[in-house]
Amino acid sequence: AEGKWGEVATWSDKGFESLVTLILAVVAAEMFNMGSWQRVYAAESVAALRKGCALGAVLIFLTMFLFGLSGMLAEAQDRSRPESTLVIKALAFFDLL
Repeated sequence: AEGKWGEVATWSDKGFESLVTLILAVVAAEMFNMGSWQRVYAAESVAALRKGCALGAVLIFLTMFLFGLSGMLAEAQDRSRPESTLVIKALAFFDLL
């Protein structure tokens, strides 16, 4: 599986398109999420709002990073097998479970 990590972790146009699409989708979805706006208007102060937004952004980033890295690991693991067991590549993360 070690040799296959290099194949999975290479930079490509398709990966960059996925990165941009994911960022735009998450930002657009959160802009229209009414729960987020309710929290904005219910914040005790501007400082509390900024602290909450910063903490939320960090937690979302860490979660997305964890799922992205584990998906890449699952894909590398699948490529090291004699025959691929992943039918839908987008669900590679669940192969680790």
